[in-house]
Amino acid sequence: MARGGLRALATDEGLALFDLALGRTDAALVPAPFDLAALDADTPRDVPALFRKLVSPRAERETPQGPRLRALPPAERGRALADVVRAEIASVLGHTAASAIEAHRPFLELGLDSLMAVELRAKLAAATGLRLAAAFLVDHTTLDAVTRALLARLEQDDTRDASAAEPSGDADERRDTALFGLFKQAIHADESDLAHSLLFAAGEIRYRHERAARTAPKVLEAPRLARGPLGPGLVCLPSFYPPVSVYTRFAAALRGERDVWLLPPPGYARGEHLAPDMSALIEHQAAAIARCTAGSPFAIVAYSSGGWLAYATASHLESKGVSPRALVLLDYVDQSIPRELRHQIWREWVDFPVPARDDVEMSALGHYVKLPLAETPAQIAAPILLVRPATLSATDVWPPHWRAPETVVEVSGSHSTMLVTHAESTARAVHEWLLSRPA
Repeated sequence: MARGGLRALATDEGLALFDLALGRTDAALVPAPFDLAALDADTPRDVPALFRKLVSPRAERETPQGPRLRALPPAERGRALADVVRAEIASVLGHTAASAIEAHRPFLELGLDSLMAVELRAKLAAATGLRLAAAFLVDHTTLDAVTRALLARLEQDDTRDASAAEPSGDADERRDTALFGLFKQAIHADESDLAHSLLFAAGEIRYRHERAARTAPKVLEAPRLARGPLGPGLVCLPSFYPPVSVYTRFAAALRGERDVWLLPPPGYARGEHLAPDMSALIEHQAAAIARCTAGSPFAIVAYSSGGWLAYATASHLESKGVSPRALVLLDYVDQSIPRELRHQIWREWVDFPVPARDDVEMSALGHYVKLPLAETPAQIAAPILLVRPATLSATDVWPPHWRAPETVVEVSGSHSTMLVTHAESTARAVHEWLLSRPA
């Protein structure tokens, strides 16, 4: 908000403006405090159309730099492009110094969430004059990788061929998000069974294709989202419902305090292959956790439908002599929750203002939610923390064969917002519970 030119309103100030608005006859009023200096710092194309009369008119400062970069000698071109990319990343993340952006640090660890990625892709396209696919920042996840990819595009001699190599963002998004669009339509039409039948079919088609090609999932590297000296570190398993990068803001709240890793199931990104069944998926997650933690103390954190997988993975690890310090379940969803509650959660999920989930993610979802659960996992020794949101909590039923949670904590938000707009309070609740436990 601050970078967009809007200041926060104190309670007294907001109430005073509200009272003032009630005394006027205007059809529509928006009481809001503007930071004109912040608005004026943006280029005209970045200022929302509604606000453009609030800033002083001036010449467009930011022009596509593709022609200038192409004109540079090859030895200088890469360095100049890296400076452009670094500056745009710093701008989106709100850093005053571009030097804070490390070349090899993954964007997730820098704190770039899905909404920021959309903004960054638009800024990079505007700065270079290139059309970038919707998945550009999914495929290129560090400053170095983005610079190399953009450099290769700039060095193509035939501009027409370069444009054809990667379609425009809008066209690419339409092609890649068709499944989500149809799923959303069915949910809004109260046809949840039809919506999931669509996903099941997409998941089945994809898995059969991978099986025919004899592809198998490799153990994924869990990207580190935060670093810190305190133990245990947190290995975070998302819901089967994308986006799997849902822990970005949660991890940002723990930066400098704990290590935080993200471990989605395989198959949610291009080039990854699906696990064939739940047993294989549990083994994959256990191997990935052992690899990223490398013998250091860790706790497993799981959100929503990822809770069953987390519990089963913890049980599997304990059977191998590797004991998590704790299992943290963020509003666990059991398959037997009431249908109406399930439908409310789906509606909130499809309407949440994040970029549409692509077909790779949605087909992975369709595959995994259709898989039968493996045999009931043995009870775990690790203590369990259950974190529930204040509204629209999904934890309506607790599996009778599971160990009961040692502690239940309530945090702000709903099932869908507890890791987005209320991610910081959720992270602090988990962090403080871990601090309260014996070392």
